[in-house]
Amino acid sequence: MNVAIATHFYLPEPCAAATRVASLADALANAGHDVTVVTNFPSFPSGTFARGDRFTLARSTRTGRTRVVRLFSVLAKGLPGFRLLHWLSSALAATCFFLFTREHFDVVIVSMPPITLAAPAFAGARRHRARLVLDVRDVFPDIAIAMGAWRRDGSMARACEWVARRLYRRADLIVAVTPTALAHIASRGVDASRLVLARNAAELAPALAGERFPNTRFTAIYAGNLGVATDLDVLVDAAVLLADDAITIEIVGDGARRAYLEERIRNENVGNIVVEGSLPRAEAMRRVASADVSIIPLRKGI
Repeated sequence: MNVAIATHFYLPEPCAAATRVASLADALANAGHDVTVVTNFPSFPSGTFARGDRFTLARSTRTGRTRVVRLFSVLAKGLPGFRLLHWLSSALAATCFFLFTREHFDVVIVSMPPITLAAPAFAGARRHRARLVLDVRDVFPDIAIAMGAWRRDGSMARACEWVARRLYRRADLIVAVTPTALAHIASRGVDASRLVLARNAAELAPALAGERFPNTRFTAIYAGNLGVATDLDVLVDAAVLLADDAITIEIVGDGARRAYLEERIRNENVGNIVVEGSLPRAEAMRRVASADVSIIPLRKGI
């Protein structure tokens, strides 16, 4: 088959969403399908494009049976609502690609969030008369309501709910990461025959065997996105409580709340918490493998 995958995140961006989609693309290509990944130019976690990508309309690269098409989007870091503008412009570019490309796709897979990718999902499925598969990593608006970002009766939540229900109705298959997410989608009246649970996988890393990062203190590590779903305050609170113990909390990653995290650490003079920032994947995995315990501090309600 000829398969298109629309996604906002893709390698080399160092985030779980990019890794999940790349793994899916590789699996499809290895199974003998032709895969086209439709995405924007990399900007996570810095929030900026590389110099050579800023004003490029499109770029296509191919590795084996996988082609990656990167399209222009607007990214004006610092402006109010710049993330929404980025999501909207990226979704518009992907929609135009599906509408005007001469290539035919048998299947369109859309990895969400952001919810703005509903536009290329509808356009791609209709224009190519393709099967539509949704890869739902976070259920919206449920996740935003749980984090307190949106009110359940607010205009954003209602608009998102309207779009999500129509997407679920149109999709031939809906894939979710967790049983909870699957239950939330099923509660919208989606038949169980169209629902699939596909958890994030564990990655075997035999090269790390016997290769440890030299830790002189007991080390607890969080490696991941420093975004709104992560309870960064609980990490700092824990570090304060452990100030007199030989314990270090190490944080590997980047994201929207990194500046807040570093400011709080600096203001409270917390000396036993270390923010490493984003590291190459192999090095980040080595740090995790070498730590004494791993922490996944999701905010309450998620």
